Amino acid sequence: MPSRAQGKSSVLAMLRALRTTDATYRSGRILGSMGTAPLPIAEAAHKIFLNANLGDPGHVPGAAQLEASYNRMLLDLAGAAAGKGVGQVTSGGSEANILALAWMRVRSGARDVIVPRTGHFSFEKAAKFLGLRLRIAETDEAHRVLPASVKGLIGPETAGIVAVAGTTQVGSVDPIAEIAELARDHDLPLHVDAAFGGYVLPFLRPRQPFGFDIPGVETVAMDTHKMAMGTIGAGALLMRDQRELDELAVETPYLSTPRQRGILGTRSAGPVAAAVAAWEELGRRGYERVVKECLANTARVVAALGKAGIRPLVPPSLNIVAVPHPDPLRLQGGLAAEGWRVNVLTRLRAIRLVLMPHVTRRILESFLPAFAAAHRATAEVPHVVASQA
Repeated sequence: MPSRAQGKSSVLAMLRALRTTDATYRSGRILGSMGTAPLPIAEAAHKIFLNANLGDPGHVPGAAQLEASYNRMLLDLAGAAAGKGVGQVTSGGSEANILALAWMRVRSGARDVIVPRTGHFSFEKAAKFLGLRLRIAETDEAHRVLPASVKGLIGPETAGIVAVAGTTQVGSVDPIAEIAELARDHDLPLHVDAAFGGYVLPFLRPRQPFGFDIPGVETVAMDTHKMAMGTIGAGALLMRDQRELDELAVETPYLSTPRQRGILGTRSAGPVAAAVAAWEELGRRGYERVVKECLANTARVVAALGKAGIRPLVPPSLNIVAVPHPDPLRLQGGLAAEGWRVNVLTRLRAIRLVLMPHVTRRILESFLPAFAAAHRATAEVPHVVASQA
């Protein structure tokens, strides 16, 4: 802490200088992240509700009304019938996943949760925080969970099952209907992690069900600071019934609401307002256009890399392309030296490219030749001359 107060101009200059060291989505040069630049209207809405605390909603009825609209919007995307279902706003998909597993634990008292090998690392966090045991189900060549593997892991200590609608590694979508049937047969809840796919799958034609329109799906995680083009950080845990959500409630005797059901206490309404504003501006048709363009760019990437003799790890299901490489860290470093930001899939020895809305066709015209050249250069094993004795 400085001994003297600093002037506004000097503080802002310091902050702007730090920000210049960051890569930005609007530059178009971040291709490895599931984040993207928020819509301008989302940024404006966030500022309007920045300091409205959804953790104490009696003082902010306008923000509380936005929260209800937000939950209804996501429930609709997740296939809930009109007027059915309930949502708990979270800081993002990770918190939603942790809450889902907490509910499984509270509901049953059991400790085992079956999670695909492709499950997000937030499930590992949940297991560590909650004293759960993850039973890892195997996947097929397309990185989709195998129903037979899930079935073989079900036992007397199973609290629930997880499926993924858009894995963070390669964008694969599990056979959710088959897993849901298994869950129903064994009276177990199925949680679907749709933090990424939840804002892609509803806008495909034909629509690909992943949520409450599949019997047996009890909870769904959604996210609005990814493909929804909202601001960081907002998501939701969606559930079929208010009574289920109330099982997570704790008393809050000194606030304007008698109980809270999420992990966070104080929650800014800013990201919620941002997501609702983006939805109101774009509408369903607008998001259909966004998804269509992202998938078209995904196809352009696959085609361009194929001409260079580079094949994806699996054919993309969503707007994610995983590119195998013998030394992905070396490839990542080579691209970073040229200003391109990609992410490494360490467990798969691959580079992940995510074709988010900020990655335009014009950006790809610059990136793809650079990627192909760096891929060739870094895939070559350096020749080492043996030293003479």
